[in-house]
Amino acid sequence: MNWIIGRQLILENINVGDYIDPNNPNRIIIATPTKEHSEFRVQIGAATNISISLEMLEAILKATIANKGIYNKSVIYQLYPRMVNNHGCHVHVVGRLFSVAGVMQPIGTRNYTIVN
Repeated sequence: MNWIIGRQLILENINVGDYIDPNNPNRIIIATPTKEHSEFRVQIGAATNISISLEMLEAILKATIANKGIYNKSVIYQLYPRMVNNHGCHVHVVGRLFSVAGVMQPIGTRNYTIVN
């Protein structure tokens, strides 16, 4: 897996209206990247949403590859500590985005591994 393939999978498999977490009905994709905006907007609560940019996903995928193919809180926290401290749900939302796209698969409840 590399970013070119990962990006393609993400853009092909994640759409507005998708529920990305079967255990949380509030985790819905409300916007996808366009020519003007390179970010996903994900609803995380009844009236709250967060942005996850393609650039952020690229950095996280590359860091995950360097972390022996394992994504977890430590990977995203090293890159975006302020974001994780403000909304800890970023960790899980990013993992679920990668998982729904087919880039990663969950290992237990807190880790993801890259799909080869």
